[in-house]
Amino acid sequence: MAVRPLGKNIVFKFVDRVNSKGEFEREKSAGGIELLAGFDDSAKTPRWANVIAVGPDVKNVKPGDQALLPALRWTAGVSFGESKFWKTDETQIVAIRKSESSDLEVLNNYVLFEPIKRKSVGSAAGLIVPVADQSVTASGIISKLGTEVVAELSRGVKFYYDDALFTESFTHQHQTHSFIKDELILAYEEH
Repeated sequence: MAVRPLGKNIVFKFVDRVNSKGEFEREKSAGGIELLAGFDDSAKTPRWANVIAVGPDVKNVKPGDQALLPALRWTAGVSFGESKFWKTDETQIVAIRKSESSDLEVLNNYVLFEPIKRKSVGSAAGLIVPVADQSVTASGIISKLGTEVVAELSRGVKFYYDDALFTESFTHQHQTHSFIKDELILAYEEH
């Protein structure tokens, strides 16, 4: 019997190992002790998922793809036979890839970007302290655009966002990417 999702739903398994309590396992210590990510750690981290099945209305994701999900954009796990699965819908997916070494395809209205670092100052103790200048709005440079991003935005564009918003980051091919939905962008600079 095969799992068959409805509509735009996607059934998946996480790439990261998950224990029977639903906690993501981080790694093993040098002594062989398994370290668990606490719920707070797990909840704040985007996760890669192996797509098992897609509903009939899903356009851009196929079984076998790996999909990047923002933190907590999935259901509680459900057991089906001997396996545990999770569900999300296509609109929640940030990006897909065929494997860890393949290129990313950004989906929906997500924008991948590189944050522009704010000024910082060094202290006498050697600590680097960010300058808390409320007059400087957080900004970034767009590196990739989703399939449904507004037409005014393009690669290389500088944009501004409210850094009080929850923006997320992930690593792909040893490079860190940040992402945000286009609707959360405050303004952009024209080329």
